[in-house]
Amino acid sequence: MEEQNFSTLIEFINAMEVREDDEEFKNPVDLMFDALEAEKPNHFAVRQYKKYKLAAGDICSK
Repeated sequence: MEEQNFSTLIEFINAMEVREDDEEFKNPVDLMFDALEAEKPNHFAVRQYKKYKLAAGDICSK
């Protein structure tokens, strides 16, 4: 199991590239959660990430 700590969180934030002109773009964190969802669709982290993405899309569209 990969270590989960503040450094990991910072790495995630740094990898969260967004391209407003390309709604289909997926950054490395999106791809990681896609892979986790394929393996474990009801995983707690997947459910929380979907909520985050939904909220981020709502805020960015205003």
